[in-house]
Amino acid sequence: MPAWILKAFSGEQPRISPNLLPPNAAQAAVNVRLDDGALTPLRAPVHVTSFPGGQAAGFQTIYRHNNEWLGWPGVVDAVPGPVASDRLYVTGDGAPKMRAGDVTYPLAVPFPAEGLTGTVTGDPSDEDVPITTLIYVYTFVTAFGEESEPCRACDDIAWRPGQTVTLTGFQAAPAGRAITRQRIYRTQTGSTGTDLYFIAERAASSEDFVDDVPPEEFGEPLPSRSYNAPPEGLRGLTAMPNGMMAGFIGRDIYFCEPWLPHAWPQAYVLTVNFPIVALGAIGTSLFCLTEGTPYLVQGASPSTMQMVKIESNMPCSNA
Repeated sequence: MPAWILKAFSGEQPRISPNLLPPNAAQAAVNVRLDDGALTPLRAPVHVTSFPGGQAAGFQTIYRHNNEWLGWPGVVDAVPGPVASDRLYVTGDGAPKMRAGDVTYPLAVPFPAEGLTGTVTGDPSDEDVPITTLIYVYTFVTAFGEESEPCRACDDIAWRPGQTVTLTGFQAAPAGRAITRQRIYRTQTGSTGTDLYFIAERAASSEDFVDDVPPEEFGEPLPSRSYNAPPEGLRGLTAMPNGMMAGFIGRDIYFCEPWLPHAWPQAYVLTVNFPIVALGAIGTSLFCLTEGTPYLVQGASPSTMQMVKIESNMPCSNA
């Protein structure tokens, strides 16, 4: 049986007469790849999915997330979550959103609107013990482990050992954000000074809470004191290393708390001189492209980001 050996196919050479073609060339090459020297066919197109409404729906953004194709009629930015494979974070489609499984939530976690009221009951075990001033706050916690900002601090409460404090004024969990728990914090003096420390966690409820936790039994300091919800107009969501994400509004660059995409502290905001058009990340560097000069922002965490203005007139006209 005769064999046909083709080595290092060089592609089409239609200007050469067929009888003068070299052994590794052809007059016409259709549906073949010509980038590696092999005679490899192109893959045929395959229908993957259809969006509701078809072309009439006017989708401008499509994104594949966990083998599911998502579409939006506007221009959005979608970033996989740094904390779980089923999370997808989206900006540009109204307020920032989080998609978990098949459910979409607002990215912002609401915090309690009002502070607590404390009432002291019982007699002190020792009248000679100095009065301790207590302050309480509480937070909401979602089913995904996201903790909100704390409520407003309550008024000072004068307390002595042997007495209990009954806290009232708890807000029922707001709907639409999968809030399942409350965490309660109390002022306490620890090794690093006086701060708000964790004393109890319970299911989200508007019922009163009786604090009989001994002074020596307290947990971590309040972690969400400096948290802020992502601003509603946040755009250009961009993933970075170390669990960080960045976005922008106008001339301001925002960064989330590492590994906590729901928390965007105002303390991390950087401001440039021109309206921002787009962001792009390469390693730990964030390129900020504006209507004027570009900027380079570098750092391993949001609190250490350093911004450098690139002194070159290179305006960005299209993200």
